[in-house]
Amino acid sequence: MNVLFRQLLGDIRAHQGDNVGACEALLRAVTTGPGLADPKRLPLMIGWAGLFDCGYCKAQQSVRFGRLALLSAKGSASAIEHMEETTPELRKIRIAKFKETQIEAAAKARRHLLEARGLYDSEMAQVDGLFESTSCTGPEADEWRLVLSCARLGTVDLLGEALLLEGRHADAKSSFDEAIRDAARLQNDPCSTPHLQRLLARKREVRQANNVQQAT
Repeated sequence: MNVLFRQLLGDIRAHQGDNVGACEALLRAVTTGPGLADPKRLPLMIGWAGLFDCGYCKAQQSVRFGRLALLSAKGSASAIEHMEETTPELRKIRIAKFKETQIEAAAKARRHLLEARGLYDSEMAQVDGLFESTSCTGPEADEWRLVLSCARLGTVDLLGEALLLEGRHADAKSSFDEAIRDAARLQNDPCSTPHLQRLLARKREVRQANNVQQAT
């Protein structure tokens, strides 16, 4: 319960633009003492995996860590774009510093998001195993698999953004293409509601448009 509460609190603070507060809330979910509220220093799963058993909760924690690191990378990229006028020499130094910070944060986001994607895959494999058992069938299992699939879709999309900011353009395109395919597949899922279908269609449109812009 404490983990879920901390994740919710982290979401609220991130939505309010308080990324430091979000880091602090999420750190308290996996640590007991004070931690460094820096998105680039949030711990990978190896440091806290034994604290609770639920793979879904672990995936949710990892994707939140990854999202905060990604926001940090985007902040550095934005700082480069909106840098104040200065001497060419100083501008070059500042750009190099922001670029280094951007790549560092994007790389950390990638590692968190890859962990989350793997955890979602494991959870989905468990659900598939339950489908093979006569003891667990019905709409609840189908709906839970859709929940996991949507969470994985969001993770893959964030992963593409992290790879892009890291400068790994081919890998980013592969991740974005996977997200587009998954969105199309989930639109046709029998458990998908009209509202979810509209959200998935919008996700596909936005990502396809971004892919075209990045290719030109």
